[in-house]
Amino acid sequence: MGIGDWIKNAIQPMPENPDELFLLGLKYRNGEDGEQDLEKANKYFEAAAKHGHTAAADYLAESLRYGIGTKRDIKRAIAIYEEAEKAGSAEAACSLGQIYEGGDEEVPADMEKAVKYFEKPPKRTTPLPCTPFPISTCTATELKKTRKKPFPS
Repeated sequence: MGIGDWIKNAIQPMPENPDELFLLGLKYRNGEDGEQDLEKANKYFEAAAKHGHTAAADYLAESLRYGIGTKRDIKRAIAIYEEAEKAGSAEAACSLGQIYEGGDEEVPADMEKAVKYFEKPPKRTTPLPCTPFPISTCTATELKKTRKKPFPS
């Protein structure tokens, strides 16, 4: 990228439409047009999330959870997932359930919280990647059958 391209990109205003911001984030995350820029993708996801775009919030939280294009920050990821979940994101609820089910060095496992998020009533009926069955049947009872870790009674 030459200096002219850099100046053009630097002075380009940030769109205001959350869907447009989200699509730009996807463009940079996926490297469409041959330019993958994970930091820029996260910038667009964050801007869209501030406008209430839950899918953008899910992508931003995932980036923070795994350190994709940014420093890993699980606590901030959880806060963003929680906001998206409150706004109706089934993906965020699933991610929160996974985080609390497994825990890590910064977040202790908490099966009670995991079950709470896995039991959230679905807002859709398509399967999610975290479940081996349709989300409409994603209950603690079904999870108990498929998980090796014991659930609290």
